[in-house]
Amino acid sequence: MARIRHPELGVLLPGRFLPGIDEASLLELTEYALVSAMADWATFRAAGFNLRLAVNVPVHVLGRLPIAALVAEHRPDSPDWPGLMVEVTEDQIVRDIKRAQAIAEGLRDSGITVAIDDFGAGYSSFSSLRELAFAELKLNHSFVKDCATDATNAAICQTAIDLAHRFGSAAVAEGIESLADLQALQIMGCDFGQGVLLAPPMPKERFLGLLQQRAAKPAAAAAPTGGAPPAAATA
Repeated sequence: MARIRHPELGVLLPGRFLPGIDEASLLELTEYALVSAMADWATFRAAGFNLRLAVNVPVHVLGRLPIAALVAEHRPDSPDWPGLMVEVTEDQIVRDIKRAQAIAEGLRDSGITVAIDDFGAGYSSFSSLRELAFAELKLNHSFVKDCATDATNAAICQTAIDLAHRFGSAAVAEGIESLADLQALQIMGCDFGQGVLLAPPMPKERFLGLLQQRAAKPAAAAAPTGGAPPAAATA
């Protein structure tokens, strides 16, 4: 998710600078994010970390950008490159599931997979999601919060995790803030997680330093077993 560092206002979230942005600027910003992600992969790989990086992209922008040409021109020249992942919110997908399916199939040929972001925030039907081959299902943070103690949130999270696995996809919990919720998600079988408990959003250089620090720890200090290991938050 993009951030802008303003000289006076500090770090601005997308909700502060994206509303009202013109279409040309949005396309330019998205292209910059995609190209930067491919360049950043090489930096992490040189340090010993082979990461699949993800970029938040609106569905209509994916349909207008020459994604295949961008990837062909800027993709890392390495057989280890795992490709890119683009995250598209659930509400955008269900507005036009057929179009989203066509875009996803075209992107897959370029080494780009699709993740459904903010799952559960909208009102989509499970049957429509079956038409889209997605790589990840990301649980909305409003349901992840207090899932260790809130029976309703726990049931929604478990259902979403089971649904993702039935579709052959990974389940990702967004906005993990407490150890209790993390442990509950591990027991539920959640594959990955992101949130301030694991790592806050950060610049690339700090993220690389964190990866190197964690990789240097002995195996005994690794994440506990008994569930899916937590993943670092996306930068």
